[in-house]
Amino acid sequence: MSGAALADTAHPPPDRQSVTLMSGRLAASCRVLAVGFSMFVLAAAIRLFAIDAYVTIDESRWVQRASDFSAHMSQGNLTETFIIGHPGVTTMWTALIGMGPERARHFSFLEGREDATRRTGYFEALVAARRPFALVGALGVAAVALLGWRLLGPGPGILGGLLIAFEPFLVAHARVAHLDSGLTTSMTIGALAALVYFAAGGSWPYLLLSGIATGLAFLTKAPSVYLVGFVPLAAGVGWLLTDRRLATLPRFAGVLILWGLVAAGVGVLLWPALRVDPIGTVLQLVQFTERVGGGEHDNLFLGRPTDDPGLSFYPFTLALRLAPVTLIGVVLAAVSWRRLHAHQRNVVLLLALYCLGFMAMMSIGAKKFDRYLLPIYPVLGLLAGLGLWSATRAVQMRFEARRTRFDAECAMSQGAMNRAPTAAASVGARFIAPVTNVSVLSISAMALAVIVQAFTLLPVVRYPLAYYSPLLGGGSFADRLILVGWGEGLDQVGAWIDAQPRPLGEPTVATSYHRVLQAQLLGSAIPLEHVRMADYVVVYVNTLQRGDEAAVLAPFLSGGAPEHVVRINGIEYARVYLGPHSPVTVERGLNFANRVTLVRSTVAPGSLDVRPGEELTVGLRWTHAAGERERTVVAILLPTEQAVVQSARPLGADGPDENGQPGDIHRLVVPPRTPPGTYRLAIRVEDPRGRGLPIMASDGATPGNEWATLHELTVSPSP
Repeated sequence: MSGAALADTAHPPPDRQSVTLMSGRLAASCRVLAVGFSMFVLAAAIRLFAIDAYVTIDESRWVQRASDFSAHMSQGNLTETFIIGHPGVTTMWTALIGMGPERARHFSFLEGREDATRRTGYFEALVAARRPFALVGALGVAAVALLGWRLLGPGPGILGGLLIAFEPFLVAHARVAHLDSGLTTSMTIGALAALVYFAAGGSWPYLLLSGIATGLAFLTKAPSVYLVGFVPLAAGVGWLLTDRRLATLPRFAGVLILWGLVAAGVGVLLWPALRVDPIGTVLQLVQFTERVGGGEHDNLFLGRPTDDPGLSFYPFTLALRLAPVTLIGVVLAAVSWRRLHAHQRNVVLLLALYCLGFMAMMSIGAKKFDRYLLPIYPVLGLLAGLGLWSATRAVQMRFEARRTRFDAECAMSQGAMNRAPTAAASVGARFIAPVTNVSVLSISAMALAVIVQAFTLLPVVRYPLAYYSPLLGGGSFADRLILVGWGEGLDQVGAWIDAQPRPLGEPTVATSYHRVLQAQLLGSAIPLEHVRMADYVVVYVNTLQRGDEAAVLAPFLSGGAPEHVVRINGIEYARVYLGPHSPVTVERGLNFANRVTLVRSTVAPGSLDVRPGEELTVGLRWTHAAGERERTVVAILLPTEQAVVQSARPLGADGPDENGQPGDIHRLVVPPRTPPGTYRLAIRVEDPRGRGLPIMASDGATPGNEWATLHELTVSPSP
């Protein structure tokens, strides 16, 4: 026998049925991968769009923490990688991947302790840090769709994935460098993969995936502890449904231990502090969670300020934040309960339990925000996909029943139809046309649901944080009942202020959200407590809602219309008022000895009210530069014309403006012990020998006065 024959005997060729089976599995795997990849690309495109539109309040802290985390690792200070007790480890790793090591060093304590928003390149670093968050969110959409396919079938899984791809609240948080989007992705994958393994006959890779996702969730935020209760519950339900033998309980316990070890391994691998001091790190986590998670926080619910909104807060905000199609789909899932087969019913019960249990857990603490409920949104999207799919199938079955009845009637009345072909054609058209388009009808209904979901996002695609359900009145309804605003809209404030004239340089802006505005402003943003130094005052929506800084803001709110207002989706997000330091400009026409004429003067603060130690800025514009080396003197004068403080500079020292008029800027600091009272802010022009040039009257006479008064000035007592 030849070698080839021996080889054929040892390895007989696979039969046709095996080849067909292998080909079918390969084709099915390719279809699943194609769906997952397409879902990822779609979700990524949505989440990466306008990722640089605005800044939120907490992101500068995470840029700083991620940078410090990297610096401690580079220095070998592994214990110090416990930065905060959220613990936010995956958030810091994700931001680091986006920023890169060089940017991270620039924003770490190695380069000083200055706030991140005041360091050069912060906005660019933040946008770079955000991109991996968007991609992780998109990966979560694809994973949820495929896991939903495995649990509920391809139709509900794909439809649910498409719904969550466009879900506004999920899109909003996937665009920011923060905790909740990453927690949502890891918790949802951990829960769904566990359900596939324990309740849907999945193989060991699903258990491994669940353990890895649970470990990542633990490294993100404390509410991930919910999985420690939910996954064993899913295992217990799976045992009751599939086995029920006491002898197999040790195996289930062993599987759960393995799941926990995988999760713990991920934590130890990615968090150096957990490696060097596991017990101390866990104790710090518990203490932080007790102190912060259970603590009170200024909030607003049903239009009233409160520290704890109570048990109805999360159901109410969920209805406000959820897209209408998703909400309708969840209702349809409950209505379609009887039409589901046994496996789908079991899965739906577990998914509903996951959502309700997590909502109940989050309702225990006093500190509540709508984003804290984000981890249930993908699961609600899957339930909505199942509900819409089931409703479509019910319509399809109804059409099929009509077709069956029509076929029976045709068989019974064939002779009559032959005698009346025209009538038969008419009757057939009424029944057959819909029946032949059943599949088209189903696809059209699901496509319509996705299109409506997409159009729900479209009006707020640049500002998805501003989305509130139109079913409940949208943004104009929400801002009267709950806290709104996380920084969105301040980008428009910064752009408007940057476009205003700046006669004395970049402006100073006072606002409660100064760290957000600073990232999107050419000037300097300061806290409201320093409002006296502000050229502009920006009132943000939730500052008004909380009643913060009421005494500081009262003069502006009651003093007239704002200079600019930002509205998004029916919500007034910000008002811009002129601040006490805003410059006042006066046209002058003061002629000094027929040599040079003062065209205009600009003084800040425009309130003309200063305190000892504060700075007064005076800008002067002239018709032309003087022929000789004259200089201008600006002074705060007593009634005796004795100078309290003065500034002397060459006339036109700061060069011409866009109109070719030269100018000079003077800065005077009021001496610390200056008595309160009224003073003159005055100017004079001196020749090269220090002699004052006389001011010419309109008739050409020389009155002899060398000091020209610009304003009367009030020096107020120090607080």
